[in-house]
Amino acid sequence: MPPSLKLEWIKHHLRLLGLSADQLRQLALLPDPEPGEVRRALDGGQCVVAFQPDSAFCAAFGVSVHELNAPPPQIFTCVEAAGRPWERLRTLHEATAFSSENGERVVTWKGEAVWLWLPIDRGGILFVGTDLASDLLRYRQGDPRAAVAPEDRSAWGFDFERPNHLFEKQLEGESPFERHADWWAEALCEVVAKRACLRRGQVLPEGAPGAIVLTGDDDQAYLEKYDEQLSVLGRMPVTYFLHPLTRHTRKTLQRMSRSHRVELGLHPDALEEPARYGELLTEQVQWFRDLTGAGPASVRNHGFLADGYWRHLPHWEREHIGISSNIPGLNGRILNGSLLPARMIDPEFSRLTSHWSMLTAIGDGVIPVLGLDADQAAECVHALVHSVRRSLPGVIVLNLHPQNVAESRSMHEAALAAVREGFIAWTMGECLDWFARRDGVAADSRARAGSVWSRINAFRARSA
Repeated sequence: MPPSLKLEWIKHHLRLLGLSADQLRQLALLPDPEPGEVRRALDGGQCVVAFQPDSAFCAAFGVSVHELNAPPPQIFTCVEAAGRPWERLRTLHEATAFSSENGERVVTWKGEAVWLWLPIDRGGILFVGTDLASDLLRYRQGDPRAAVAPEDRSAWGFDFERPNHLFEKQLEGESPFERHADWWAEALCEVVAKRACLRRGQVLPEGAPGAIVLTGDDDQAYLEKYDEQLSVLGRMPVTYFLHPLTRHTRKTLQRMSRSHRVELGLHPDALEEPARYGELLTEQVQWFRDLTGAGPASVRNHGFLADGYWRHLPHWEREHIGISSNIPGLNGRILNGSLLPARMIDPEFSRLTSHWSMLTAIGDGVIPVLGLDADQAAECVHALVHSVRRSLPGVIVLNLHPQNVAESRSMHEAALAAVREGFIAWTMGECLDWFARRDGVAADSRARAGSVWSRINAFRARSA
């Protein structure tokens, strides 16, 4: 990953966690630091972050550096996060350590500083010896080497490829609720905000502890099941991903959208011909447009179908689809290390795209796949909600098929309980709009893909 992209990727995460673009301009974040530009920044009282600086740079400031004898994966400690989840930081890459008579250890391994703060006049330098950008990428998008491995890629009794194989080996032995990507980003955000005296914005509106995005894959559900599910949900919004063989018509969608907060996304089906995914997606986007009057801004593949290392991403971009929730967590396992949406880096590592990705943390598949009863299925939701409440705000995408509403009613009730206790109830579109505005790209994403809410409201207007 080139240094400029690493910097753009790290800044993206800092914005998601509450540092504004103006505040980031008050920092000097340098992926390839040089002593001259750092001294100019220090003269202005800036906080400097030097990512993986070389020995010559370190020597210029009286800091020594050496390779750390800690083969990855390795656990580091964020000293200033004592007692909080991001005290424990897990890297998947090699790291270096720093020492200085005047330095403060920020992140350590067996007492050695892998992040070192060196105060200088009104500012200072944070020496970062971990490959932060690569850790964020590996956790969020998985290991590209796993895409070419020969192992079986089936899951949960189905023989088609899901994206699980990109993540599972790098998470072996880890707790299911570890949010490794979020912990790394939060550690940096907290450290620089403290050193630069920056007041962070809230991760979620009004300081909410978390958000629930409830979705439902159509899968040709009977329309009376839709009615039953919406009756259970009451005023809670839902995003339905429509299958090309849905039983819905324009008239039934009109009726549904008039009485409930409903958004529509696409549930592309290429299970029978996965090699034709791009062609089939184009056909199904056109079908969706004919049915609703607008193209889809959100997508989840039927069966979470995957194609190696994110080879569906170019097709989503081509169709101007703004966000996907195609990483399956099933029972609350945080497969991609994050409960926050983020833009994707393309598989060639050449650019930060405008397409966003987020985990589907829990699905009603826990009942048939894992054999859970109603109480155990609800506990999956309660447990993840609890983990979010006691750590860092996050967004839980909960996928409950309308056809399965009777069997999964307890999971619906668990989601409603979380909202009563202070979680935000969002649609996919509302989630995307909030974080896109945070990232300063809302205008661009709406110009390309359009706001989901504007599309649904337009559909309502046309159908009235």
